[in-house]
Amino acid sequence: MLPYTQEVREICLYISQQLGVGHSEKVYQEALAVELRLRGYIVELERVVPIMYTPANSGTDVCVGYARLDLLVSKPNSPPFVIELKAAASLSAASLRAQVQVYLKALRSQYPGITGIGVQFMQPGTKDVPVNERVQILEDDTPNLVESETVTIHV
Repeated sequence: MLPYTQEVREICLYISQQLGVGHSEKVYQEALAVELRLRGYIVELERVVPIMYTPANSGTDVCVGYARLDLLVSKPNSPPFVIELKAAASLSAASLRAQVQVYLKALRSQYPGITGIGVQFMQPGTKDVPVNERVQILEDDTPNLVESETVTIHV
């Protein structure tokens, strides 16, 4: 488990208890940014990063699009991490991990030690999930495309 995962998990559970279900992803994103900043993290919202592609028989990368990170988070003397948020009733952990992996790959050259986690906030239809089960950590057990641990948290 990544060193900050437990802290992010506790923050997300608190946000979930305070706000409940049914809000937009942006509401949860702003609440998470507030809580992380109060704990001394530097938080950048909606960072745009280029997605690079190397054409066949070419040594030159070409920008083929852009990704918008939900949160890029750091603390002094620690490598940064990406938090990808989803507000949905159901989402496969694999698809959330894959999205985080795309972001990590795009940021690897700029931040060599970067890691990432995904957070899913429950939406209407999931109210019956007991509070103590709203946060579940799933370790990434698939081969890592960018040699970095990825954790998914369902809140």
